[in-house]
Amino acid sequence: MPTWFLNLPTQFEYLNLSYNQLNGGISYLNVTNSIDLSSNRFTGPLPRVLSTLRYLFLSNNSFSGSLSELICNPSLKEMVALYIDINLLTGEIPDCWNHWENLSYLNLGNNNLTGKIPPTLGYTNPCMLNLRNNSMFGELPST
Repeated sequence: MPTWFLNLPTQFEYLNLSYNQLNGGISYLNVTNSIDLSSNRFTGPLPRVLSTLRYLFLSNNSFSGSLSELICNPSLKEMVALYIDINLLTGEIPDCWNHWENLSYLNLGNNNLTGKIPPTLGYTNPCMLNLRNNSMFGELPST
C-alpha cells in the first residue's frame, strides 16, 4: 500500500480494500468504524487501530507476529467483529479478553497459534468463535 495513502489527513469511517493484491506493511489505520483489508498480500505485525473501531477484517494476508498488542489494548472495547484468520500469526492467544464485552464474532483460525485457550476468552460470549487449524491444546475454559 502506498505510503501517501496511509498518511492522508482524512479520517475514514469505512475502508474496504479487500480482494486486491496490495502488499507491504501497515503500521496504523485511521478509520473510525470498519476496516476490510481481507485477501491481499499485507505483511508484518498487525496494524494499530482507533479505539472506536467496531469491525476489523484482515483475513487471508501474511500478517505475522503476536496478537498481544492488539488483543491486550483495553481501549478497543467497541469491537464487534475481529477476523484475522488465514495469516501467519504466532505465539499464544493472550489472556486479556475481559474488556471485549461487545465482541460477537472472533475468527483466529488457520494461523500458527499455540498454547491453551485463555480463560478470559469466555468473557467475550461470542456467537461465532473460530480457532480451527492452529496448535491449541488443553481444556476449554469453564467461563
